[in-house]
Amino acid sequence: MSRSKDWIPNSYKAFAPFLNNFKTRATANAVDWKLNAGSVTTLGTETTDFNTYYAISVEKKTRTANDVANTKKAFKSSKDTMRGIGIGQMKTNLSMTDEDRTLCGVVNNSGTHTGSPVANVSPTIQFTHTGTLGGWIIFIDPPASLGGKPVGQNGYYVSFGFYAPGSAVPAEADCTQVLIFTKQAGGVIFAPGSMSKSFVGYARYKNTRDELGGVATQFFGTVS
Repeated sequence: MSRSKDWIPNSYKAFAPFLNNFKTRATANAVDWKLNAGSVTTLGTETTDFNTYYAISVEKKTRTANDVANTKKAFKSSKDTMRGIGIGQMKTNLSMTDEDRTLCGVVNNSGTHTGSPVANVSPTIQFTHTGTLGGWIIFIDPPASLGGKPVGQNGYYVSFGFYAPGSAVPAEADCTQVLIFTKQAGGVIFAPGSMSKSFVGYARYKNTRDELGGVATQFFGTVS
């Protein structure tokens, strides 16, 4: 079964009008559609930020690296919030019609659309220490011969549990430090209270609907 194209545009040029239309309709109809007021307010703020930064960074002759970085950050945050509202609050909303969803740009439930699947594999993990209380994680996706990175996954979800050497290893549900990565490598900073403790980490894929993979990679180390 083929997977349909993401309903949110990825280019800034196409994303800008899409975001503004979505935000305007969500704000105007938040009460009637019973949307979460906090998320709609957050989207409004993020939309303003994106519009401001994009208007600056689109001018290639005058923009700075900081302008580009701010636009990228605003793009990601507003996209994540819009996806959460669209999929989590609109897609199966009985207070909205199919026309309402279509006008917002949200896909309706239909046999023509396939949601991002839940991964049935997990990434391989390489962990190295980077100074006191610091670490660096590299996520290695399956090789192409085994299918490569699962379709529809846009991040890695990692949880850490800490324990005294020789004691029971914490279950994934008992892990207290959670990090989400969108790139194949990233840094970790442990709390001072975990110094000299052993840790167990569990790593899963996270898809574009924020659903975690069905299996996790377990890895171990010591906080130093």
